[in-house]
Amino acid sequence: MKHDSHTAFLEAATNVAEHTGKGADLPKAALWSVDRNSISYKKDGYHTLSLYLKGGENSYRHDQASNKGQVGRLCIMPKGQETSWEIVGPINFAHLYISDEQLDFFTSRTLERDSRLINLKDTVYEQDEILRTLMLKRLKLDHEGAATSLLAKEEATNEILYRLTTNHCSGAVQGSTLKGGLSYIQLKKVMAFVDESTCATPSLEDMAEVVGLSPFHFARMFKKSCGLSPASFVMRHRLEKVKDLLVNSDKCLASISAVTGFAQQSHMTERFKRYTGTTPARWRKGA
Repeated sequence: MKHDSHTAFLEAATNVAEHTGKGADLPKAALWSVDRNSISYKKDGYHTLSLYLKGGENSYRHDQASNKGQVGRLCIMPKGQETSWEIVGPINFAHLYISDEQLDFFTSRTLERDSRLINLKDTVYEQDEILRTLMLKRLKLDHEGAATSLLAKEEATNEILYRLTTNHCSGAVQGSTLKGGLSYIQLKKVMAFVDESTCATPSLEDMAEVVGLSPFHFARMFKKSCGLSPASFVMRHRLEKVKDLLVNSDKCLASISAVTGFAQQSHMTERFKRYTGTTPARWRKGA
């Protein structure tokens, strides 16, 4: 029976630990162990950042046989890319799985850039001491489990995403003409409007008016530029405001719910838990 590449990887590798706990919207990490084997790897739904933790000195990717693995080296495997590897001797490595939605939201909100400008490079056994240190920090926080500060885990993850999107991407450069989306200036205006809006949930019409477009065309163009619909982006932005108020204010949950545009505290709690994997009260305590 013919297996797909991910099935082949799962059959060859042993999942040592997979962290799916706190921080539901954060990229998930997993620890793997593989003995001597030939394997294929493909992850359709996620970009994969891989770090060798032990062994692998003679391992290689089949299309780069002279480039050997080494402890501390990193690989970046963009979503949907299929690769095949020769594992020479036992190795331990970590994977961090990053979805398009996570990458797009970070790009548009933090870098204020069109998400189409970010194309992660296919990277094999690269040495990046900063990214290696950040990856180890994230793995340590995952291992600590319940004792981990939620903010520390989020902070480490954001630093990883920043390093990836500013040092390990290729493709279009800022200022390039991209068809069918908002311009860089338009995108910045909309981001500023959402951030400064006195209304926690600005309407689609209000957002479209900022750049002089109809709501219909604005919604389509915004999604092409950010990878998220306006509604999804605004909801995530509101939840980020909730997190900020939980940490940097003494407002009660009912007040935070009101100022961030939730009709009821229960609604805020439900959406917040879906977004972060924990409740607002626990987030505040864990911070």
